[in-house]
Amino acid sequence: MFRFFGGVKRMLGSHFDEFISRQTELTRARVKLLCVLSVGAYFFASLATYLIEPGSMMPEDVLIGILLVSGALILFRINSSLRSLRSIKINAYVFTVFLLALLFKLAAFYVVEQPNAMDSALVFLLFLIAMTIPWFPEEVFVIGAMVGAAYTVFYLYVRFSIGGETAAAFSLREFLDGLMFLLLSFILCVVVRRNESEGDARDFILMKKVEENNEKMKRELELAMRIHKTLIPASVNNDNADIAVSYLPVSYVGGDYAKFHFLDNDKLIFIISDVTGHGVPAALLVNRIHAEFERLAKEGKGPGELMEELNTFIKQDFEGTDMYLSAFCGLMDFRKMMMKYSNHGHPPQCVYHLSGSFVQELPAQTAMLGLPMEDAEVYQDEIKLGAGDRILLFTDGVTEAASKSGEMYGESRLEGFFRDNHALIPEDFNQRLLMDLEAFSGAENFKDDIFILNIALKAHHGLFHLGR
Repeated sequence: MFRFFGGVKRMLGSHFDEFISRQTELTRARVKLLCVLSVGAYFFASLATYLIEPGSMMPEDVLIGILLVSGALILFRINSSLRSLRSIKINAYVFTVFLLALLFKLAAFYVVEQPNAMDSALVFLLFLIAMTIPWFPEEVFVIGAMVGAAYTVFYLYVRFSIGGETAAAFSLREFLDGLMFLLLSFILCVVVRRNESEGDARDFILMKKVEENNEKMKRELELAMRIHKTLIPASVNNDNADIAVSYLPVSYVGGDYAKFHFLDNDKLIFIISDVTGHGVPAALLVNRIHAEFERLAKEGKGPGELMEELNTFIKQDFEGTDMYLSAFCGLMDFRKMMMKYSNHGHPPQCVYHLSGSFVQELPAQTAMLGLPMEDAEVYQDEIKLGAGDRILLFTDGVTEAASKSGEMYGESRLEGFFRDNHALIPEDFNQRLLMDLEAFSGAENFKDDIFILNIALKAHHGLFHLGR
């Protein structure tokens, strides 16, 4: 016995115990379903009989119904307390014997009228039990033996206990025809259960492979996230500026990027960018952009020239990928308190001027980086800043955070928040802005990456020397 079972065990290997555990829960649920279907089928058939022939109902029908419901409830209760697959299936075998006994009793009531109907009823019961519960093919043999035995006992009962015209109508030829009908149905059940059992095992193995691949991918993504985090600059507070960095990716890795460097005591270069798309492809482009920005920053490129070279790099190395980049690059000269900047397709970045108490927008001067268009012009502007001024750099995940009604946070709301909270230290400002975004969107998880680079300018020591 259980040759097929052994084959499944070899097929599953180390996953066999987990497969059996899942089969146990599935079988437990299917036994409950068998109880419901058995009761439902009986009462549906009884109701149909009553509607078609109201006078044909017998008191015994009600008794059978009560016994069936009682047996199903007992099985249902016992089934819930069983833990092993073997015990659950033994319980199902017991319920099968119970159903066969009820069917035998019911058939005995109507044997005079329909002596040849037993085979059809048994075939229905065979399919109901064999197809509802996920038996292994070998286990269906037990069900088939039970059904065959019940049919044989019923034949003997009719021949030797009923006799007369009823026995004559249920001849040996009729019995053998019914037995052949049962045998063919049994073979079909075995074939179906074999195919389904093999399919269950294959599906389980495939599922485990998918889970293993997902786990491997998860570990790789976690490693990628750790590597990606090394690109994110730490917050800095020195004599020139207080810079706070906040980054919230929507997945393990994202397409938002920001970096800054103090080139010397007097200059700070910084960039913030957003790659179209999310996930690994965007993160890979971010890594390449990081390397290029580091190289160009060390060469002393100004924002306009630096962005133009980044544009050329992306168009050459990422042609045909449909990946583009919005970016804002700035170079702050603390001695002159001037900032040069270049904005390629990035949302308007904000500067709060303490003198005058107003927010200035620095809108895009041209299209995103990497677009297949010929434009050799260098885009760069310059603005005057003062001690206490604030530079707020961000990606579109901030302004495009949406409420449940679909309304976006928007640039005007962000400017208002900037104006009202400019006095906060950058770290506290960023945290309060994130809280405001969460409150606005009504969710802790955003649909787009969020990157915030908040720069508070301090009075440069050189200015005091000049004033003495």
